[in-house]
Parts: sequence; C-alpha cells; structure tokens
Amino acid sequence: GNTLYDFYYYEPFPEIPSYIMSSTGSRLAAKMRELGELDAAADEIEWADLEADPLQLVLPIEIARDILPWEDHFGMKERSSVGGEEHARAKENYPGPWPIVPFSHVPPTPKLETLIPYSLLPKKLIVHDPWNVLTMPYEYEADIETDWTKMPDITHTYELAPITEAGQRKWEDQDKVFRKRVENSDYFIVADDPTILKPFMPLLRVQAPPYPHKTSTPAAHLYLSPTSKAGVGNHSEVYHAEWELPRSLLVPDVFCRACVDEEQTAESLPGAEPCHFGWSDEVVVEPGLKLTVSNKRKEEAGNDENSHVQSHIVKPHIVQRQRNYQGPIVDIPTKVKWQTPGHEKNCKHLVSQRLMPLYTNPPTAVVRVCAKLSLENDPHLAREAQVYQALPAHLSEHWSGYNLVRPSREPVPVGAVVPQFYGYYVPTATEEGRYLSPVMLLENCGTPLEPSRLSEDQNRECWSLLHRLHHADWLHQSVAPRNVLMQKGPMTTPQGWMRSLSSGLSFRIIDFGRALYGGPPASDGEDDV
Repeated sequence: GNTLYDFYYYEPFPEIPSYIMSSTGSRLAAKMRELGELDAAADEIEWADLEADPLQLVLPIEIARDILPWEDHFGMKERSSVGGEEHARAKENYPGPWPIVPFSHVPPTPKLETLIPYSLLPKKLIVHDPWNVLTMPYEYEADIETDWTKMPDITHTYELAPITEAGQRKWEDQDKVFRKRVENSDYFIVADDPTILKPFMPLLRVQAPPYPHKTSTPAAHLYLSPTSKAGVGNHSEVYHAEWELPRSLLVPDVFCRACVDEEQTAESLPGAEPCHFGWSDEVVVEPGLKLTVSNKRKEEAGNDENSHVQSHIVKPHIVQRQRNYQGPIVDIPTKVKWQTPGHEKNCKHLVSQRLMPLYTNPPTAVVRVCAKLSLENDPHLAREAQVYQALPAHLSEHWSGYNLVRPSREPVPVGAVVPQFYGYYVPTATEEGRYLSPVMLLENCGTPLEPSRLSEDQNRECWSLLHRLHHADWLHQSVAPRNVLMQKGPMTTPQGWMRSLSSGLSFRIIDFGRALYGGPPASDGEDDV
C-alpha cells in the first residue's frame, strides 16, 4: 500500500467472524471487480483507485545530491580549470584545497548508499595502507595517532574477484537500472507554451548528443586507517574506508536546455534576448504525434462534487493531458554538450541552479564505505561475498509505501534489508611470509542495534527484515543485535544536518558468512553458496 490508509482488515468468511485478514485496497478492489461486487464498498474502491504505484527510491543519481554540497564546503574560492580524465591523478588536476588529506574532513565524506552495478565496479583497487591494517589482525602501535601526512604511503594493488554464476543475471538487471538514470535525456521537444500547440508554431525538437555512458572503471583508490575501525568479529574486522572513484561514475552529466535556447537565439536573431524556441531549415513531417503534457498542482484526493469519500490528505497531484499534433516538427541542431556538475567549467545556468561560485572540482570524488577484512585461512569472508551476489536484488532496494510481511498483519516500510555490495577484492601479489587480507566493500549502514532505543513500530520493522529474508528463501543463521545496524533515516533525506535532525531510523541485516539458501533448486547458482 502507498499509505497506511490503504490497508484494510476484512473477513473472507463472514460466517467465521474470528477469521480476520489484512490486505491493501488496490488488491481488494481488483478482487471485487473480478467478482463483480462493485456496490458493496463503492467509496473504498474509489479511494483504492487513487492509490499510487510503488516507486523505487534512493536511485543511483541521488548520491550526487550529497557529494556536490559536501564539495562546496571546500570550494569557497576560485580555482583553475582541471585537465582531462585520462590523467586524473596528475597534480594539475587537483587545484587547492584538493587533494584533501584522508580522514581529515569536517563534515565527513558522504556515505555511498546507491547502486553501482558489477560491470562498473573498479577492476583494480589501489589500497593506501600506511599502518599495515591489511596484515590482520592489526596490532596497535605507538604511531596510531600519527598524522596521515607523516606516514609513508604504503600501497597494495588488488583486483576484483570474478562474479559468480548467481550474481551474473542479478547484475545484468541492475546495470539496466543504473543506465536508466538518464533514460529520457536523449532528446526533448521545445515549444513556446507546452499546453497550447499553435497551428503557426511547429514543434521544435533538439537532438541531444548521446549520453557518455561509462562502460568500465579501470581503477580506484581506497584509504584505510586504524583510527576508523567500525567493528570486530570472531573472524573479521570492519573499517570505515574512503573510496576515491571517477567523478562521472557518481555524478551524472546534465544537458542544459537553457544553453540550447541561447544558442538558437544567437544564431537566428543576433542581439536578441534569449527565447525558448529555435529554427532550422530541416523540417520533418511526423503526423499523428501524441504528446503528454503534465503540470503539478495540489488536490485533495476524493473531495470532488461526485465523491462521498472524505479525506484530509493533501498531496501534489500530476495532471496529464494527451493531445494529438498533426503537422511538421522542426529539428534543431545543437553544439551544446553534456556537463558534469562541479567538474571543468560549468555553464552559468548550472552554476546559478547550485548557487555556487565558478570553480572546478577534481575528476574524482570521495565517498565512505565499509571495508571488511578477514583473518588468514578463514573462509567466511569469501563465502559472504558469494552470498551477497546470490541474494535477490530487491533486498538491497528501497521502495515507497508499506508491505504486509506475514505472519504479521501490521504494515511495515519497504526499505532495504541488506547493504549494497561493492565488490570482493583480492591482492594481486603478496610478499613471502606476509599475509594481506582480501577486502569486501559494503555500504556503511550505521552502528549496531540498540534494542532499548526502539519503539514498538521500529521493533516490528527489524523483525520484518528477517522474515523478508526468509520469504526470499535465505536463512541468516547468526541472528544477534550486533548483526543488525541502525542509522538515522529515512534514506531519502539528504545526508548531513537534515538527516541528523531526523527522528526516524533505518535498519539493515549484516554478516552473512554463515547464511544458507533454503529454497527450491535454483537455476542461478544459489545452491552453490
């Protein structure tokens, strides 16, 4: 259900009044239509027709919402232009105050909470480990509080472990989700007034250049420090790590429509004020084009003159109207290119939208993740990486609305159950007699659960995570408060002060080294874990 008002208790067998079930209005309305019983609950059916469809939240594009303000904190002065990404580590690409010393930021770097599909995970990982944390177990020494800049930069090269059979199909689907973040940006139609199609004003279409999709990420950098330990287990240690990735992987490019307007005005009417249309000699006739025009307005659902449903919910409503256009379409060529916000020199329109000074950031961006390390000769970490690849994709996704998770009859939010998985990396070479731990990168989901802090609803939500895992045919086999993490939420709230003021909590289950697939024989390799 989209809201708590969309759930109902009902009696499937009236002759057994003690047998009560719960469901959503949309499902009950569909069943009543199937049975032809439309008069018994006309008001409820009308309300169910207004229920919104589920919407996936915390999409890949949203990490930019946290990265850009964090970078603005360090960019209050003019800086020179940076070079191309083929020399991303070159000194000239990092104007002051970049690069920033690892683990020295206030506020801390944003947490990576969004999907990166397997095809775009870095193939090579350069791990910066001045304190030799990777040797596991790390033995505290006198230099633990030494400043990062005074330590030798010890680096190790790691490579991404091959994907398992169980993870292959999952990541193919997730790759499509990741690329949909700019699905509707290939072209757009410009008119002086999109709600009035004048017969003397043909539709104007601007063909945007192809979006510069990344096909792979050759390398990235990971920074480890013993002062950023997140937790210790029987077989492993977890550290808060800083992950430096290509900027274009995290901050999507944008195509500026205002730049197109100015370009066309300058070419057709030199010296004129910018307008919102342009002209070209090429005219393409496409009769019967169907357009959908949308505008947003606030409506009170169910309170029109023909409705008997009384509601006090006021929410923005999108009104869509379809119009058929018979006539020419003018194709407009453009030289406007895609821009990466905060990198190189952005146009004035993008700068004004962000209310930021004219400056540039490096071709890379830094985010926080968790790096899990294991003791020598311990199989749990490698097995846990296989489990993360085999778990259904929906367990790491956030959706709008609420679910009924049996056997409970109370609705619970449909957040993620497990952290995002960012790859399992193994060292390419080791010194004889010296152990280097493999590294599994995960989403940073907070601190261990404190049951005494939870309300009744939050307890029920934590309980529902385990049952959702069971409904997906997986058993955790190591359930304990330390293996459930909590953090401020909801995850749709931007990181920083806005989320810190939130009274809500978000939860995740972690530590799947002993997890077991308990479902029917599977074709995707879950049985191999």
